[in-house]
Amino acid sequence: MSATSPHDATASHDIIAQWSFAVPAGTTLADTTGRFDGVADGVSAAENGAAWHFPGDAAHVRVTHDPALDLVDGYTLEAVVRMDRIGNPRNKVGVQAILEKHIGKGGWLFVVEGEGRLHYWMETPDGRVEDTSTVALEPNRWYHVAMTWDGAKTVFYVNGAPAGEKAFAGPLGRCPQDLYLGNDDTKDWSWWGDIAEITITGGALSAGEIAKNAAAAHTGK
Repeated sequence: MSATSPHDATASHDIIAQWSFAVPAGTTLADTTGRFDGVADGVSAAENGAAWHFPGDAAHVRVTHDPALDLVDGYTLEAVVRMDRIGNPRNKVGVQAILEKHIGKGGWLFVVEGEGRLHYWMETPDGRVEDTSTVALEPNRWYHVAMTWDGAKTVFYVNGAPAGEKAFAGPLGRCPQDLYLGNDDTKDWSWWGDIAEITITGGALSAGEIAKNAAAAHTGK
């Protein structure tokens, strides 16, 4: 896994926020864009020094709500992660959250469900849209994971390879809740393992761009 950012500055869409965890663990986590710094609680440095460890309890990073994080016009979510285990005894469905910002009829989340597959919720005025990846993650392995929404469909990626898609034209509702990294607002969807990087990009990156970012992250082992 690389401790440096895998993202090409010439990507076709602007980076909204990017958090690198290759820094000393503390009470704040800087967003490289300078807009969405997070407040951290309960985290520690991972053994490799290029990530933060989330121990599967109430540990989290909270980013104060901003309308720019509602992502109603399409987005790309990417993360470089490693799980200690599959499942989560802190909640009935065994979910571990990578990113969570949803409430009522608005917002979205990106998680690993109880059997190790990527999963999302997208909240619309007419109800929830969700899907699960065709590929499951395994414990103790580093992965570059991503999902995109271009206003017509969502696509999952695992280590740069497509891992399922679903038609979704929107609209995606807005959400006044803060954004959580490595947990959710209840503190029960805990991440068990390490997180090295999380990036939110406006609009959907292409399959080629996702593959390039995954290759640069050096996780496909």
